[in-house]
Amino acid sequence: MNYFSQIEKIGFIRLKILMKPVSVGYTPQKWGSSAIRGALGNAMLRRFCPQQNFSCDICETQCSAAILFTTANPEKSEQAVNPYIIDYNEIIAENGDISFNITFFAKGLSAVDDVILALKDGIILGNDNHFQLIEIVDAVTNELLFDGFLLKKAEIHYLNIDSPSADRYCIEFLTPYRTKIHIDEFGFPQLIRAMLRRTSTILRQIGIKPDFNYKDLIEKSEKIKTDYRFFNNESRTRYSSRSNTRWDVTGFTGIMIVSGDFSDFLPLMRISEIIGVGKLCVMGHGKIRISALI
Repeated sequence: MNYFSQIEKIGFIRLKILMKPVSVGYTPQKWGSSAIRGALGNAMLRRFCPQQNFSCDICETQCSAAILFTTANPEKSEQAVNPYIIDYNEIIAENGDISFNITFFAKGLSAVDDVILALKDGIILGNDNHFQLIEIVDAVTNELLFDGFLLKKAEIHYLNIDSPSADRYCIEFLTPYRTKIHIDEFGFPQLIRAMLRRTSTILRQIGIKPDFNYKDLIEKSEKIKTDYRFFNNESRTRYSSRSNTRWDVTGFTGIMIVSGDFSDFLPLMRISEIIGVGKLCVMGHGKIRISALI
C-alpha cells in the first residue's frame, strides 16, 4: 500500500523540556497544557512578532510564532492542523519544576530553533510566575541537547514501520479524546476516520497528496471486532487570559481492546501515537498508546 511509505515521510522532533521557577515566593501548583501553550505563545510574541498580536496579514513573511500560534484554518486542508503538540501531564516536582514534551512535525519543524530561543528567554505562567529553562532532552533517544550552557541541534526522526501487525491491540486514551460521537457508539471505525483526517492533513502540509483508499480502509475497519471497551468522560475547561473566557473541553479517557486484521492500519495507528488524534491535540488532548496483545 503506497500510503505506508508516505507516512514514513512525516518527520518529527520530540523534546522534553525542564524548567524551574525563579519567581520569589512561588508556590508549586498544577498547570495544564493550554497554560503552557499560552506562556510559550507569549514568549514567541515577545521575541519574534513585530506586531505583538499575530497580525499576520500585514507581514510579508511568516515567522515561527505565526506558524505555531495562528489558529488552524479548517477551510484550508493543509492549514487545518497546528504542527506541534504540547504534552503535559500536570505532574509537578516537589521543588516546583515543570516538565513537558513538545512534538513538532510538518511546518512546525522549521520553528524548533526559535522555540528553544524563546524558552531560553523564559516563560511566564499565571500571575507573573517566571520559569527558567534548565534542560532539553531528545525524548526519542534520551540524548541531552541542552544542559543550561551547551546546545545541540535537535534530530528529525521518522517512523519505521517494519514489524508485522498483531491480531489484537489495546488502545489507551491517555488524555481526553474529544468527539461529537457518543461514547457508547465510538469504536475502531470512528477512530480510523479520525486518524485518516489528521494524518492526511499533515501530509498535505508537507506537500504530499495522500494516497489513501479511504473507502477501502473504512470498510475494512468495520470488520475489526471490539472485545472490550471502557470509557470515562473527563471534564476539563480551557481558560484564555487573552480573552478572559473559558471553554468546556470535556472528552473521554479509557481503553479499547480490538481484534482482527490490522495489516492495513498499523502505519496509521503508529503515527497517531506521535501526532495525536481527534480535536485539540495541540493542547495535549487525544494522546493514545497502542500495545499489541498476545
